[in-house]
Amino acid sequence: MRRKGSILWQFLLPIVVILVCLTALIIGSVIYTFTSSYTAKINAENSATASYIAEAVSNFMDGAYNLTEELVYNSDIISMETDKQHLVLASVVERNPYMETIYAQQMDGVQTGRSSGNLGNRRDRWWFKQLLETKKPFVSNSYYSIATNMPCASIFFPIKNGSEIIGNIGVDLKLDYLQSLVGKYTDNEGNRYSFIIDGAGVVMAHPNNQYIEELYNYKSLTHTVSVKDSNGNVVREGNNIVTKEEPFEADSRLTEAIESLLSGKNGTALASMDGTEAFLAWSPVKLKGDSASWGVITVQGAKSAFSMMRKIVSIMLIIATIVLVVSIVIVIILTRKITKPITEVLNTVRTNTNEIAARSSGQMKKINIKSRNEIGDVADGFNIFSEKLCETMSKIHMAQEKDHEIGNRLFEETQSLAVATKETAATSQDSAAAVKEIVATMEDTNDLSENISRKIKDVSSVANTTSSDVVDGVAQIELNVKQLHEIFDANQQTIDGIKTLSEKIESIWDIVTLINN
Repeated sequence: MRRKGSILWQFLLPIVVILVCLTALIIGSVIYTFTSSYTAKINAENSATASYIAEAVSNFMDGAYNLTEELVYNSDIISMETDKQHLVLASVVERNPYMETIYAQQMDGVQTGRSSGNLGNRRDRWWFKQLLETKKPFVSNSYYSIATNMPCASIFFPIKNGSEIIGNIGVDLKLDYLQSLVGKYTDNEGNRYSFIIDGAGVVMAHPNNQYIEELYNYKSLTHTVSVKDSNGNVVREGNNIVTKEEPFEADSRLTEAIESLLSGKNGTALASMDGTEAFLAWSPVKLKGDSASWGVITVQGAKSAFSMMRKIVSIMLIIATIVLVVSIVIVIILTRKITKPITEVLNTVRTNTNEIAARSSGQMKKINIKSRNEIGDVADGFNIFSEKLCETMSKIHMAQEKDHEIGNRLFEETQSLAVATKETAATSQDSAAAVKEIVATMEDTNDLSENISRKIKDVSSVANTTSSDVVDGVAQIELNVKQLHEIFDANQQTIDGIKTLSEKIESIWDIVTLINN
């Protein structure tokens, strides 16, 4: 008989598998949902930070732009007289520290007024050429000022006398406000920071000054570095430091984000920054005039962003593990409470089966389970069954003993019957011979009768002749008739004996057939 596995494992293993799968499914679903919602929350927070900084930068630049626009309508500025212009421009710079220098020039590029410094000719500058060409105000891209050792930007406006453009005015802005702005929203512990780029992709404000000093350009993927000699000293040409541009590598997802930002779009993405995965959120800075948009990018390291989520997930895993272990222990306890009485039932059944197989008439073993559940009902039912089976087995044993006794007797009778059958067969053969003799006698009797008939005829013919012969003939006939009757009686008895013997033989063969069966 093939032994099956323990019901404990047959029951426990599927339960454990189901619990583990269910726990993994729940945890996976929760982690997926939580990760999705947490990622959305991170992107939302970073987008909000980027949008807030972009709005602050936009407000700052709008203020400077509006102030510059007011200057071009000032009568002292329109007069193009140096003394008048100087007083106005110096006063504006004094009241607005973020303005480094304000200057005015004629249409030939010759400066007529400055807030500070010497007048000069700027007709060869790119911004002056752009004003002559477009005749529209604009905000320039950033540039690094040696005087302030920080990025700057300029606002340029044409000066009109009525409808005629008579000159232009330029305002150099110090962008230290932008640097303080990004510093305000830098979270070193959370590894989150923001930086600002101009319309050309050049970094204008960054928590790391190296990105500002080396003019990191995320559009061309280059940065400007100082040229050094073999001794490591910076090479100079006069008072200027000799520089060169070197490329740097950037994640393609980051360059796609930069393109989206410079095209004036908001967005979020996951990209590699400085070799680590980070969440990016960007927001454009819309500038007035004929100006390219700037942009703000907020960066948060994915590892730091998910630190809280990892803690929560770890706690969830610990709780799930505890719940799983407790569930398995409970299942084991419950399973043992089921399997223990079942094992007892099986052992008792096995013992009783061995008793039955050994044809023992001893008392059947009972199951001692005191339980009110289905197992107890099974045990009680089995005990009743065992008692009935024991009684039945006792009766069967008694019947077997009687059958054995009857069999012995039947065997003896069969042997006697066999002897009798042989004798009967011999008797039957003798009877058959006797029948043949009787038939022969009957045939002789028939011949005798025929002789008698002839003799009677003869007697009749001579009856008249001799009386004494008649008397003798009659006496002889009577004697012959008497003998004939005796022969018929003997013949009838023989026939009856044969019939009786035939019936007994049939009974004997029935008994022999039964014995053979």
